[in-house]
Amino acid sequence: MISRWHAEGAEAALARAGLGTFDAIWDLDVGHVEEPNVRRGGWSGVSRIALPYADGPRSVFLKRQADHVTRTVRHPISGEPTLHREFTRLRQFAHLDIPAPTALHYAHAKEAGEWRAMLLVGEVPGRPLTSWLDEYATASRAARAAVMDAVADLCRRMWSHRYEHRSLYAKHIFLDDSTSPLTASIIDLEKTRQRFFHPTFHVRDLDALNRRTPHVSRPDRLRFLLKAVAAERVNPAVRAVWARLVERAARRRVS
Repeated sequence: MISRWHAEGAEAALARAGLGTFDAIWDLDVGHVEEPNVRRGGWSGVSRIALPYADGPRSVFLKRQADHVTRTVRHPISGEPTLHREFTRLRQFAHLDIPAPTALHYAHAKEAGEWRAMLLVGEVPGRPLTSWLDEYATASRAARAAVMDAVADLCRRMWSHRYEHRSLYAKHIFLDDSTSPLTASIIDLEKTRQRFFHPTFHVRDLDALNRRTPHVSRPDRLRFLLKAVAAERVNPAVRAVWARLVERAARRRVS
């Protein structure tokens, strides 16, 4: 049995492209934007396609997964397609006004014991933080501050609703400099979870981002941290988080 969902306009766009059925989308041969991830007999890949919407073509990303399953409270044994978690998170983020890709179409099916799932999402504006970091050394103080503030605002929104990204790397954050002030969006939410009872759940995300931004100065890191945790100045809570980040970095150097 096939379970599916469409955003407004997506079903008609898929039909115009000859992709009105689950199998037509699943069998689409358009290559992948990066090497597919293969593990435990399953695979996961991302493709980029253009869909003919009524107002013109739109570039979208198609994610497909076979036998990528996540065990949840509702499905502790059989699990559910990992893409379903990302689809759910995207809709939650949209409701909470946390900048992320727009979910356009989701469907899954189980055939001969194999889970197949697909997710179509819109393209987020801007470029990845990794690209901007390549220019960090020559960027002005104002430009660096604008980026720190945009990324911090994104994280603050996400963490204020108790969401832990769990894969918060620079490549998963996109910066849009067509807006004023600069804005940031987050992608790849399949590992994201809510952490209601862990007071410092965001340290893991901070550590992941800290590890992958080696050229960022200490003052810029502090500026980011203060804004991300909504603190006006360094206080005991901020010092505690900073100390945990330093401790994690020291453990990695020893190991």
